[in-house]
Amino acid sequence: MNRHNRWTSITSALLLLVSAAAARADRDLDELESYSYVRALDGTATLASAGYGPGETAELNQPLMAGDTVRVARGARVEIALADRNLLRVGGDSTVVLSSIAFSGDRGDRVTRLDIERGEVVLVVSEEALGDSLPELRSQGIEVVIHEPGVYRVEADATGWTEVLVRQGYAEVVSRRGSTIVRTGEAATAWSSGRAVDLYAAGGASALERWGDELSGRAARARRATLDVEPSLAYQAAPLADYGTWVSIDSVSYWQPRVEVGWRPYWRGRWAWTPSGLTWVSSEPWGWVPYHYGTWTMLGGYGWVWRPGRLYSPAWVYWHVSDAWTGWCPVGYYTSWYGRRGWDRGFGWGSYGWAGGSWNDYSNWCFRPTRRVCDRDWRRWHRGGSDLGREHGGRVPRGILTTDTRGLPRDGFDRPGILQEFERRARGRFRDGVPDVTDFVARKGDLPPTVVRAIEPRPTDRIRLAEVPRTARRDDPAVYGRRGPAAGTPVTDREPDLPGGRPWVDLGGGDKERTDRPDTARVRPQTGTGVVLDTGRNDRPATDRPVTRENLPRPVTPGRPVFDSDDRRTYDTDRRTTPAGDDRQQWRRSPEKPAVEVDDRPRSTPIGRLPETDRRPTVRPTAPNGTTVRVPPAATGGRPVSPQN
Repeated sequence: MNRHNRWTSITSALLLLVSAAAARADRDLDELESYSYVRALDGTATLASAGYGPGETAELNQPLMAGDTVRVARGARVEIALADRNLLRVGGDSTVVLSSIAFSGDRGDRVTRLDIERGEVVLVVSEEALGDSLPELRSQGIEVVIHEPGVYRVEADATGWTEVLVRQGYAEVVSRRGSTIVRTGEAATAWSSGRAVDLYAAGGASALERWGDELSGRAARARRATLDVEPSLAYQAAPLADYGTWVSIDSVSYWQPRVEVGWRPYWRGRWAWTPSGLTWVSSEPWGWVPYHYGTWTMLGGYGWVWRPGRLYSPAWVYWHVSDAWTGWCPVGYYTSWYGRRGWDRGFGWGSYGWAGGSWNDYSNWCFRPTRRVCDRDWRRWHRGGSDLGREHGGRVPRGILTTDTRGLPRDGFDRPGILQEFERRARGRFRDGVPDVTDFVARKGDLPPTVVRAIEPRPTDRIRLAEVPRTARRDDPAVYGRRGPAAGTPVTDREPDLPGGRPWVDLGGGDKERTDRPDTARVRPQTGTGVVLDTGRNDRPATDRPVTRENLPRPVTPGRPVFDSDDRRTYDTDRRTTPAGDDRQQWRRSPEKPAVEVDDRPRSTPIGRLPETDRRPTVRPTAPNGTTVRVPPAATGGRPVSPQN
């Protein structure tokens, strides 16, 4: 190959890589997509993205993406809330690779696969888990196929030894020797060498499990503080109970954090790159849900308050990008202002135009030097708009106002020319020239028509809906209604005692909760793309937990012996299948057409130790002499249970 052709091939390959990266970065988020994040951290852990070096020290509320490797130091532990609505707890001296994550915003995967290189993990699989199938765990050539929501512990070492323990649920351990069924209260040990799998009664809880139970218990006790949060976010929102209070203003519920004077949203933390745009990593222990769902607004007599929402975004902010400084401000600061003046159409997605003006107009904005936007040391670089006005005087450097930071490389803000990139985007939207929208930033009452046209949402400014099938639960009649107190009245008890013997759900940690909630009929808006706000709930109807799979019978491998799930035998097979005759079915996400839904918030089973249920079939296998074969109950110790013959 001559030099010219070689360089042509290299250039073409680079262009393909750039195009693929851009396509990945610009993909719109599905309505159900979000990001996994570090929910709890005790000790030191490291997060490493594939192809980006040894990684960085993990922080609370830090997002994770498919392909990331989690390394936990000896004696430490971490809890990760996965984008598929399950929980992953990783013990000390452990390494886990998040090979794929269902409904993670970075790749669009629909199955979660976790590779355990060594150490101990506990996977809590929720009844609301998203994906075409339940998560899969792999270790040293051993695969754990989960068939039911439940609690699963897996421990492995570098020698090829893997132990699978089922606290609740039903799983198969697939090895070179075949497929072994492991049910609630049982454990199995498998070897990558092909040694026969041992099946025995599960032992006591490990330190990691006890820590997880403590986290679940705290979340259960905080349930009253999360009644106004989407049911699927209740566990993640549990810290709200310890760091703020709920207030009702004009029958609308807002959460107000207990913070120092002068505090503002999106201040204590930093920005991190994701394919969906810059995402906020809050250093506040409650800082995941309020910064990624719903809106922050400033109300007279209250200051900054948060109104819950249900749609995920890396951050609900406006950006002002200039060569010297980059600033951001919650969108609710503007949408609520213009809404009170009769102009309430949410906000557009993308570039708005040029903006500058007085520093006084940016007094509630946060700023950083543009080249330091993603620096981890927020205390060193953050400035308020008023601070910059006093320090530098003059006027705000002219920059681009936008809501879209997608499509940038990881070090995009570290490079010169970032303003030119956003200007190029703005020119692509406005063919007649990029307008000046400084009046919008200044919150002037009467906006020029050119500004109104620039900032109002376009028909494409909608988040694409994932069609969710109707459930029988949504057809339940309303049990009771809950009306907010008078305007300005603090809410001290958010759940009245309910009459009648309503069922209670075990939340873990010894706490229980009623399962009924008020129902409110709502209708889904039309499907589209982009982003829209502002009802505080992101213009989206609240629902109870969405059904994201359809149940289909699992096929039986040809030639595989047919046996009931209570039969303890292990069979040689290279296929993972559910035993024939088992009533458990494959879970599969199959969206159907949207329908009128009922808001019975929050009816979901909280994530944590799931309520005990007996899903085993009542029909038992019959021995040759006609007697019923029964499996002895699981013992409390670690004594092996011999497989039946």
